[in-house]
Amino acid sequence: PGKRESVSARRPSDEYCVDKSSKSAAQMKEFLLKTGEKLLKDGTITLPMLKWDRHSSVDERTALDRFGFLIESYRVQFWYWEIFEMVRKFFMTGLILHVMPDSPEQVAAGFVIAVFFLFAFIMSK
Repeated sequence: PGKRESVSARRPSDEYCVDKSSKSAAQMKEFLLKTGEKLLKDGTITLPMLKWDRHSSVDERTALDRFGFLIESYRVQFWYWEIFEMVRKFFMTGLILHVMPDSPEQVAAGFVIAVFFLFAFIMSK
């Protein structure tokens, strides 16, 4: 009997592999967009349409029951806080590594950064 291959078990062909000689961000973006379009057309990946319009469908209700605590308090008019959070995370994880490594001053710098962002958050309220 013939063995059927499931969609999830299919492996992308070599045409989807990254060319290691292309190094620019623009080339990588173009490559990823083309690859994504090919994978969508091939049926290798599928992206269902999601719209959170607060209608009481069973799927939406289930999702909000399980994960609503993550998304229900988000307010679109405060979009800039995402940038604020990314900058804070960059300072606390990336920049702090270069401030006097393995010293008490590094810990103090982390504390100062954390307090600065805490006060910025409190002052914005």
